[in-house]
Amino acid sequence: MDSTALEHLENLAGRLNDFVPVLNPNSLDDIRGYADGIRDLLDEDDSLDDLLKLHVKQVIAHLNWCIDNYGAVGEFDLQEAVERLLAATVRATAQSSRKERWIATAWNEVVWPFGVHMIAAIPATALAQLALGH
Repeated sequence: MDSTALEHLENLAGRLNDFVPVLNPNSLDDIRGYADGIRDLLDEDDSLDDLLKLHVKQVIAHLNWCIDNYGAVGEFDLQEAVERLLAATVRATAQSSRKERWIATAWNEVVWPFGVHMIAAIPATALAQLALGH
């Protein structure tokens, strides 16, 4: 790669640092904790189909694998794994006869704090750009 192309990539990387939240080691532990909370809910909910429980637990296992191998897989695979867990949580909530418990615990104690934590990690300049539609 020639030096001009490398300089352009370095400039782009510098600009992206203003828009992409960077995970620290504590963030990875927080994500694992959120997944553990969802697993606990699965274990408590006898109204859910066993295959759905198995599926969500496999999603959690994959997320934990992405956390354990974060240095190799990076943000994109981790983000996809988190999104899969959120989608699986929606599905479990919808199929549970204990929706109030899922909403009270999964959404209020797990999903909402996770979302707030991730939003707090986004730099103010990125939020301003999003608010302005840029």
